[in-house]
Amino acid sequence: MDGPGSLCDGARRAVLCILTLPVVGAMLLLTWILDRGNPHLALLLPGIIALPVYAMLPCARGHAVPLSLPGEQAKSAGRGLSMIGVMVVSSLLALLAAYTTSSP
Repeated sequence: MDGPGSLCDGARRAVLCILTLPVVGAMLLLTWILDRGNPHLALLLPGIIALPVYAMLPCARGHAVPLSLPGEQAKSAGRGLSMIGVMVVSSLLALLAAYTTSSP
């Protein structure tokens, strides 16, 4: 084996085939059974076609193999600051959502 890249590629394909496709199929079947006259069911087709493309996006930038980059890049202070910013923004969004649902 050349490296962990082929292992990660196989894991990605296994998740697509064993987990994602049956769940999407069950969702389509359940939607079709519950609402047979739904003309909007065909709108799910572009998303289903795009699933393999979205699964390959990490591979396009070279980030497909986890822990393959040196550890010094993971210790940067900017990453921690951006994480704090993301937590603040998500907390504000959650507070806004709670406020809008509790208003009379």
